[in-house]
Amino acid sequence: MNLKQEINDDFLLLESDLLFESSAIFTLLQDERKDLILASDFTQSGDEVYLEINKDSTLNNLSKDKTKLEHCDAELVGISKISLETLHNLDFTSALEYEYLLKNIPVKKVDSLIWCEIDCKEHLDRAVHSIIPKLQAKGEWV
Repeated sequence: MNLKQEINDDFLLLESDLLFESSAIFTLLQDERKDLILASDFTQSGDEVYLEINKDSTLNNLSKDKTKLEHCDAELVGISKISLETLHNLDFTSALEYEYLLKNIPVKKVDSLIWCEIDCKEHLDRAVHSIIPKLQAKGEWV
């Protein structure tokens, strides 16, 4: 079912398999742009989605294979701010994954952002041994 018609306000789109510091959300909410993709520096997690960003800070292209991009500028976090207007202009029948619909949306890169995605046991191990201790050190994990 496509929930596009059920949404009637701007919203944050968060992938469900993420751990992240609270500043990730505050960064998006405090930015005055109505649409914004959150990006980070490179995590070396082994499952990166690389971003190629235009000079005007909008998303030009993305790929898990960095050789398919002209240049790699950041890594997709999986948290975005989407306006209702943009949502209604997205054609969900044209892409298998939502990320490819976000081209030309502004990107906000936050260096040293603490976050991770958990798709498999290796990601979980990285979260437990690396990410959670960093979140704890910042007082963000109880």
